[in-house]
Amino acid sequence: MNGRLKEYFESNIITSEEKILENISIEWIAEIYKNAKLINRHTEADRIFSEILTNCNEWWINETKNINPEEKLYCIFFEYDYIYSENLDAVAYGINIGDFRKLQLEPYDIGLSYDFASGFYACPGFTIKTFSPLSNLGIDIWEETLLENGLPIAYTPEWEAIVKYYKNITYSIVHNALELFVKTDAFQKINKHDSFQLLIQEHDMGESQPVYFV
Repeated sequence: MNGRLKEYFESNIITSEEKILENISIEWIAEIYKNAKLINRHTEADRIFSEILTNCNEWWINETKNINPEEKLYCIFFEYDYIYSENLDAVAYGINIGDFRKLQLEPYDIGLSYDFASGFYACPGFTIKTFSPLSNLGIDIWEETLLENGLPIAYTPEWEAIVKYYKNITYSIVHNALELFVKTDAFQKINKHDSFQLLIQEHDMGESQPVYFV
């Protein structure tokens, strides 16, 4: 399933990139695209892995932080603030009540029928740096219009393609970091159900994206 998840992210990267390239003559789109191409996905995955490993040891499995090692987790859920910010914190939540047996590639709504494990609430997770170029556009995406469609940039297909491009690059990097993390002793110490997954979501955006299945 994780192999298919990798392919899913890469496919989304390709299709959104094609849409971006259709409008590459627009200066700010060209700048955003150039900055995305500067992202070193291998280096970023290594950095995120290091942060996750440190925070797992210091928070997620640390009983002095009020973690109850007897509570089994169905998933770990990462949530970050809006992507128009620089160096976002993806905070971690351990979920021990809920139905997380879905094995699907696409984002899905986890609903409200879940609960957090003791002490495992808004714990340090990792820093997302890949969205930083979107915070330095020098334009107001809610006010300015793109081409001649009369819509604010934030509501155009061109902007949707950019968001999709950056999100899938980021989620692919997170997936690769988690691929390293699940091989560690720290991960093995997490008390988890046989069906376990890791999810990520932008704050208040409704749907959660699976980033690793165990």
